[in-house]
Amino acid sequence: MTAVTTLPATRARKEQLRAIEHDARREQARVLGLIVPALVLLAALLLTPLGWLLWQSVIGSEGLTTVHYQRIIDDVGYHNSFWLTFKISGLVTILAILIGYPLSYMLSRLKPIWAGIGIGLVIIPFWT
Repeated sequence: MTAVTTLPATRARKEQLRAIEHDARREQARVLGLIVPALVLLAALLLTPLGWLLWQSVIGSEGLTTVHYQRIIDDVGYHNSFWLTFKISGLVTILAILIGYPLSYMLSRLKPIWAGIGIGLVIIPFWT
């Protein structure tokens, strides 16, 4: 068996790779350091009201209760409201698919200038 010797060029290449990996880890740590505070703030601003709402829904004058959820199940008005909401959301979803997919396909087949104008026309209603 013969011993394999490391050439100076190979050793320098390994050192370069280690330096690149080290820089990549430092960059990931920096990005994580910027993202974490924003995520904590976002979670606090979203989860605090949601938790408070959940807490109020299970607390009654006598302690823990499910009376609010029982009212949703028993009251016909809630059933009608939920059914209408689901019908409207289903209809809107179907219309969005029927209009959106052909429109996006058509825009993808146009020349870039016309595609940009088309996308602009699609986006304009969202500005109001």
